[in-house]
Amino acid sequence: MDLRVDVPVLGRSLRIPYAYQNGVLNLVKPQRFPAKENAAMETAMRLAMEGDLLQRHHQAGERKKLIVVSLFSRNGDGSVISDHVGELLDDYSVKNVQKDEIQEFASEVEQEAH
Repeated sequence: MDLRVDVPVLGRSLRIPYAYQNGVLNLVKPQRFPAKENAAMETAMRLAMEGDLLQRHHQAGERKKLIVVSLFSRNGDGSVISDHVGELLDDYSVKNVQKDEIQEFASEVEQEAH
């Protein structure tokens, strides 16, 4: 699947490779974050804003939620960067799935999707 979703207010779209319904259209977007913290946080800020706008502006009466499957480039500060990214996404109600949570997330989707 390759879904294009318009982000309200920003006037641009996101490419979403996977989506599922469970009362809300869940938009699953894999994202590789850069090894540099500033660049990773800029990417996280963009995704947080896009996810927030998708949740607050129902298009055609359909509720949407962005879910980010986070992949981090290896470096010495990887866990610190992933923690900061996770906190930011969480503050904007964007679900963040880390590498070690992918199997659990897949099981959750399997149970909830309809």
